[in-house]
Amino acid sequence: MKNPERVTLLLAFVAAIACMYATHDARGPTARLTADGWYYHAYTVSLVNDRDLDFANQYRVTGNWYHFGATPTGEPGNPFGIGAPLMTVPLYLVGTLVAWLTGGDTGGFGTAQVRLVALASPLFSVGAVVFAWRLCRRRLGSRFAALAAPMAIFLAGPVLYYAVRQPGYAHPQATFFAAWLVDAWDASFSGAPRRLSTWLGLGALWGAAALARPQLAPWGFLLAVAAVDDVRNGAAPFVRWLLAGLAAALVFAPQLIAWKVLYGSFTAVPQGPGFMVWDAPAWSEVLFSARNGLFAWAPLAALATIGLALAVRGPSPRLAAGLLAGFALQVWTNGAVWDWWGGGAFGGRRFDSCFVAFAYGLAFLLSLARWRWVAGVVTAVCVAGNVALAAASNVFNLEGHDGVPPSTFLIRTLPPGLGHAVGGLSWLVTLPARAAFAWQHGAPLDAYDRVAGVHLLTEFYPGLLGRPLKNRDDVALTGAQPTLVGFEPARPGARLVGGRGTILVSLNRRHGPVIATLALAAPAPIELTWDGHPVPTTLAGTTATVALDPVERGVHDLGVSAPAGTVILSLWVEVQPGTPP
Repeated sequence: MKNPERVTLLLAFVAAIACMYATHDARGPTARLTADGWYYHAYTVSLVNDRDLDFANQYRVTGNWYHFGATPTGEPGNPFGIGAPLMTVPLYLVGTLVAWLTGGDTGGFGTAQVRLVALASPLFSVGAVVFAWRLCRRRLGSRFAALAAPMAIFLAGPVLYYAVRQPGYAHPQATFFAAWLVDAWDASFSGAPRRLSTWLGLGALWGAAALARPQLAPWGFLLAVAAVDDVRNGAAPFVRWLLAGLAAALVFAPQLIAWKVLYGSFTAVPQGPGFMVWDAPAWSEVLFSARNGLFAWAPLAALATIGLALAVRGPSPRLAAGLLAGFALQVWTNGAVWDWWGGGAFGGRRFDSCFVAFAYGLAFLLSLARWRWVAGVVTAVCVAGNVALAAASNVFNLEGHDGVPPSTFLIRTLPPGLGHAVGGLSWLVTLPARAAFAWQHGAPLDAYDRVAGVHLLTEFYPGLLGRPLKNRDDVALTGAQPTLVGFEPARPGARLVGGRGTILVSLNRRHGPVIATLALAAPAPIELTWDGHPVPTTLAGTTATVALDPVERGVHDLGVSAPAGTVILSLWVEVQPGTPP
């Protein structure tokens, strides 16, 4: 066999298609659109059938189950990007032709049209594997590692799920164009200034990646690195750089136009102002949290990141450093999003563009003799566990919003032995975050999983989903709670063991005032602190109240100083109705 790698990639593509089209689950055929997928598809149908961006008639079919309201321009809202739907238009047209020839529904939501659009997910996902394979083969030389690593990252993380189990999202297109951009960027380092065609290609790929998902725009720093390389090679082709930027802008222009039509601004954040919290990214949560943390649910990505760091001293340090920088930018970007956990998701799905980085990092480890067997065993365990999890799980089971540790969930869900192996790896890679959290708050080691991301008050971006804000949350302090430090169970409530204790309060960013009230079993002198700082405490009989303003997102320490033995019955936090988010 002359090209076993190409045959393997082709078989992977065929297998992905077969799994998507031939399998079913409790909700119906796998090759269908659900949740976000309907909103992406609404763009395609509206553009092709109606030649507009008025989704009123599409939402009458899909139901608009997120309850998006009217935008400032009066149009029905749709904060999802237009890029991925544009990239499925050819498949949609083929589906329409098939439906017309067979007498099927051609209205936009017919079986043939939807199933052809779903084909984009395995097509783009396996295409990303091709570019990652080409990159690893070029820089590492090992034929085995170059193919095994991208395939393993594909199978051991969220890429698999959105390629096969939940098609119609934008993640496959984002994965594809990010991998292509990195591959083309790396291939452009030849020791000579880049030609105009190379710069136009890099610009167009950057634009396509951002068009697929705007959060991929930070990967544009790669073009700046290429420009520096041109200067080092004795050239400063400003016109070429300018034209590359123009190519990127032209490719990305459909998204700018869509924002202008729907939201009245070319630079709109469709979810609303404040949706991106750039100055307070939940960076550790997006990596380690039980609530869809990347490493928590895809331990192989953690090993690959270690490999990527080691590869900085490998045969291509520039490539490894660039991929590490791109990964860091995506950690910051994903952490800055209001719903950093990605809603109902199969793991850290928003790290789609980092697929190529993880593939290279793992390939580097697999190419080292002293790491090969350890990396190989961990890879095999993670691949088997993720494939089994993807086959068995409804995506919403992985939200982790109830604080169930991933290791526990994996042990319960996966077959005996395999669940303990994958769960153990998840426990191990998240140990640094859990240990740091325990040390910072004086809490038990399991507190991180049960507190980080388990928010009080409304946690979703206010108004985005058309749901009313929750203005009060009651917390019953009964039994052994990971949110309690320095307390012991009482009947009812919790008893202060010494003269000071801490209650961990997790809030997604809410501006104040937030009112926190403790109900005591009996009147007692009490003083409260917030993150170690004294706050004025109002005592009224058996209640102690503090007003907190402003309140940043994250886990906070509500310190309680009172006589030993003081019993606290409950805690509630509230905001006045109408308080800005």
